[in-house]
Amino acid sequence: MLDVIAEQDLCENVAPIQLAIRLLIPVGSRLLELPDVRAMVGTFDSAALHFPLETCGYTPGRPLSEISELVQRGEKLKLTRTESFSHIRRAARAAAGKVEFRGIPHSLAKSTPVPFLDEPWYCCAEPMNDQFRFHRKVKEAVANADQFV
Repeated sequence: MLDVIAEQDLCENVAPIQLAIRLLIPVGSRLLELPDVRAMVGTFDSAALHFPLETCGYTPGRPLSEISELVQRGEKLKLTRTESFSHIRRAARAAAGKVEFRGIPHSLAKSTPVPFLDEPWYCCAEPMNDQFRFHRKVKEAVANADQFV
């Protein structure tokens, strides 16, 4: 998919977070009625509130985790979508054992960025690590507020 995005000069059109989203299966999902899906999921993770995918032909945690970290780092460093895409594509190809890397199309590298919303997490059903850290800080602040009342 990443090669097609690059070949079609769509790097600026795809929000990097879109490349880190995975299927989340909550309790009560009708997907769990499908034998093929049941065979791919582990036991319910009550902390993450979903059934983790376990047998999809790859190790789901590491590559996705690395891509999520690249997306977050790209946001912090204010990288363009194309720059973030380049890092994500390189990591995905390395995880797949594909060493050749054709890079970003020359025509795209000098194109004008596509306008987009400034909130990068609008489409993400699963919180990123930074969002979890913020949630923990708020939770701690609320818990400690009782000491001052």
